[in-house]
Amino acid sequence: MRIGIIGHFGGKKTFLDGQTIKTKEINNYLEKYYNIETFKFDTYKQARNPLKLIKMLIKTLKNNEIIIVILSIRGYKIITPLIMLFNKFYKKRIFDFVIGGKRYNIYKNNNTITKLTRKYEMVYVETKKIKEEYKKRNINNVEVLENFKSLKKGKYKKTKEKLKLCTFSRVIKEKGINDAIESVIKTNKKLNKDIFELDIYGQIGEDYKQEFENIINNSPRYIKYKGTVNYNESVEILNNYDLMLFLTHYKTEGIPGTIIDALYAGVPVIATKWNSYSEILTENYTGISVKIKNVNEVSKKLIELYNNKTKLEKMKKNCLEESEKYTPEKAMKKFINQIEKSV
Repeated sequence: MRIGIIGHFGGKKTFLDGQTIKTKEINNYLEKYYNIETFKFDTYKQARNPLKLIKMLIKTLKNNEIIIVILSIRGYKIITPLIMLFNKFYKKRIFDFVIGGKRYNIYKNNNTITKLTRKYEMVYVETKKIKEEYKKRNINNVEVLENFKSLKKGKYKKTKEKLKLCTFSRVIKEKGINDAIESVIKTNKKLNKDIFELDIYGQIGEDYKQEFENIINNSPRYIKYKGTVNYNESVEILNNYDLMLFLTHYKTEGIPGTIIDALYAGVPVIATKWNSYSEILTENYTGISVKIKNVNEVSKKLIELYNNKTKLEKMKKNCLEESEKYTPEKAMKKFINQIEKSV
């Protein structure tokens, strides 16, 4: 079976965003499962050369039986019309793996893309909530395939007197980085001692870099930026923490890879309640929800956990158990069954 994957592999650069990691995870699993080398169409910087992009699309269709697209919103709007046009001639089986939940917004004002999306053999979205939204637009060739990661499970670690917190996402204001910093500072002031420490990991957004550096330089010593981490080393790093803060402002998150990292590492999550929150985190079991941009509520939840370490210990163990739902073998089974049923 010849499989072509169209997605952001990032060339020779290191990218730690959800799109790139998901592309690589799907590719790695299929290469291992079928013992093949996939045909990789790396979309990194391809939009700068339209002629080369078209040639690569044709080559991908011509040389492969199964085509997988894993695209950003911008890439999807460019590549979907082209690939469906060329596929009128090649008639290959094409599958769409959706990243998160933001893409649904383009269907509201773009009937052409909506119609073309229905031409994929199957569209795989990350949550039931996102599937419902697609169905509302009469996109019925849609199935839930949870995000996943091939990670080694971490070890349970008992909570100490001081609680170590982290964020583990893109370092941008919209991911709630300012909120996380403010929450920890506010909580320590309430307790009148430095109980909580916050380490921030991730690639810093260019538009946010100056503001973030100013905040870090003027923050207490228990607030630190710790740089980036290779995605296959995430559990090893996270295993040293007691809690993750995921205070995203985006309601359209799907199943964020960083939450899967936390489950594998046995780290409960205090998170803003995005639309699909309850499909990956169970309230007071693996996660605790707060309202978006509500620093006071975050602070209140931190104090509650500090005063109830027994609950925090149980949540850590629960996270390790829940991580088993997000293995590649479990998630990709639906796709394997789909492509093999007609072979």
